[in-house]
Amino acid sequence: VSEFGRYAVTLRCANTLPKEIVERLTAIHAAQEQVEAQSEEMRLLQRKRFLTLEKYDDAGHGFTPFTDKRAARWIHTFLEEYHKNGLGFSDWVIMPNHLHLVTKGVAFETVEAFMKAWRGFKGESGKAMNRILSRTGPFWQDEWYDRLIRDAEEYRKWRNYLETNPVKAGLCDKGKAYPYLRLSDA
Repeated sequence: VSEFGRYAVTLRCANTLPKEIVERLTAIHAAQEQVEAQSEEMRLLQRKRFLTLEKYDDAGHGFTPFTDKRAARWIHTFLEEYHKNGLGFSDWVIMPNHLHLVTKGVAFETVEAFMKAWRGFKGESGKAMNRILSRTGPFWQDEWYDRLIRDAEEYRKWRNYLETNPVKAGLCDKGKAYPYLRLSDA
């Protein structure tokens, strides 16, 4: 069965989370494996995971490649032009050590097809970013956060989140003034 629609996705750069946070997230993940996928308990664990990550992402810990304007400009252009394996992006914000993305409408026949599209995106962008920054090693963290956007109201909330995220992180006074934000007209 295919899932059609948009996804909200957060990709984190490698080596951005303190060890104790990685351990906390591992414990949350283990708890998630023990509960029903569509349960209220799962929803609460997902929320706890998201809030834990958000707190540390916005603090800009660890590897922060997008503080380099060349890297931020390159990934911004890459996101504008990217459309491969059924994956493209309509809205995003580029933060110092992570990206928040909203996909264009997608239709993957299998979870494996979804995973393959993301691996392709991460591989291509990671290799290019390493070249730009004259570095080697993993660029992206293995895991990412994704959530199906179920309706227009949820899409509006994600767009608002993208716009306010750089303000919350102290990167600008007004989201629309942030140079690495894109909100589509859709």
